[in-house]
Amino acid sequence: MIGVFDSGSGGLTVLKALRETLPESDFLYYADLAHAPYGEKSRRELLEVVTNAIEELKRAGATSIVSACNTASTVLQGNYAELLGLTDDHFVEMVEPTVERAAAFKQPLFLVATPATIESGVYQAALNGAGVVARAVALPGLAAAIEFGAPEEELENRIRDAFTGVDTTRYGGLVLSCTHYSLARVSFERVFPKLVLLDPARTVAERAAGAFGTRERGDGSLHIVTSADVSLFRRRVESFFGSRALVELLSPGPGDSVKIG
Repeated sequence: MIGVFDSGSGGLTVLKALRETLPESDFLYYADLAHAPYGEKSRRELLEVVTNAIEELKRAGATSIVSACNTASTVLQGNYAELLGLTDDHFVEMVEPTVERAAAFKQPLFLVATPATIESGVYQAALNGAGVVARAVALPGLAAAIEFGAPEEELENRIRDAFTGVDTTRYGGLVLSCTHYSLARVSFERVFPKLVLLDPARTVAERAAGAFGTRERGDGSLHIVTSADVSLFRRRVESFFGSRALVELLSPGPGDSVKIG
């Protein structure tokens, strides 16, 4: 079973791409809404919530893991991933596929992401190493506003405010380096009608298919659990996967097994 996690709804875009790419695989999606958003947390807080999310998925029987959160992926680099028992053939994160998607565009780009993702410097270093001309712009509060259903006008204002004084004329696109941002495509398109929006979800799914897709075959089942019950999240699940996709509230204690059926 493939375990996928995010702080909330953003990772559903990656989960959708994964299920379309790997229709025979079984998936368990963990939305950590009790600790959302991840993108405003300190590194220490991130390490704690990310570790907990991965342990929950493993305890539930996940044998491969996809980090469907860009901010979480910035802390899952190198030694830390190894400490959690995540090896390349059983783990896919967002950074490498996002850089791959950006490098294929061949034009200067804006990297838009949460403050924690931008402050980590992980994406900037990776894009620079791939020869991508990119300018990083943090969008404070946007992921949370999307997660909890802020009106489109507020989303657009947050985006505009972050780009105050920024010359956009020499850039060709925006790399959506937070999975929540894909849920606000309309807002981005209204603010930047001439820029191409680059969503790495499909590239992440293809990376997962290449890494462990042939081993992760089942009956195509889908289980979705969350650490907090939010009605908007349930509605989004239904919009992505239909009314038969059930969401279960997960509140296990230390050492308890995770109930997914």
